[in-house]
Amino acid sequence: MPSRRSTIALQVLALAALTTILGCSSSAKAPPTAAASAVPGFGDGLHLVGVDIQPGVYETDGDPAGCVDARLSGTNPSGLGDPHHPGPTAIHEFLGSTGPVRGHLAIELLAGDKSFFSYGCGEWRPISAAGSRTSFGDGVWVVGKDIQPGRYRGDNPDYKCTWARLDDLTFGVGHTSGLERSGLFIDDQHPVVEIQPTDAAFESQDCGTLEPVP
Repeated sequence: MPSRRSTIALQVLALAALTTILGCSSSAKAPPTAAASAVPGFGDGLHLVGVDIQPGVYETDGDPAGCVDARLSGTNPSGLGDPHHPGPTAIHEFLGSTGPVRGHLAIELLAGDKSFFSYGCGEWRPISAAGSRTSFGDGVWVVGKDIQPGRYRGDNPDYKCTWARLDDLTFGVGHTSGLERSGLFIDDQHPVVEIQPTDAAFESQDCGTLEPVP
């Protein structure tokens, strides 16, 4: 008759073998876990171009009250409106910004940009498929993506209404990006604009909702 010690030893060995078999069986049957695909969008903060984010055109729904963004040639966001990075603005690093536009925003980050800073603008995402909007409001809208070319009329006859047809989305220093810019509208004068297929984008502020007209 086997001793109690030898019986316990055999039981331990059997349990270990069974655990190993079950573990191998479970591993063999379990499908490999697919790595989660990274969402290319990003939010507040300083993002290195080519490292954290890639060059390209990005858009965000923005904030009706406005926000802060900047293309930079360096990595110093001080003084750009972020309370976490107070200090003098790094003017020599500033390349361009959508500010002070409110609402939907779009901007192009170039391969030569060092970083992009955003504060309070919501989530930026790569510009996607052709636009299906038949009307739009405040902000910067990419022609052929967010909106389509055509003749539009705003429903807000406000003297503060301004708009611009843009020839690029870099908003570079010393470059107005404007093919055509409005003046200020007087009361009871609804803004009407012709957006061309060759326009890069259209910018609208305080013009209300713009809708297609014949």
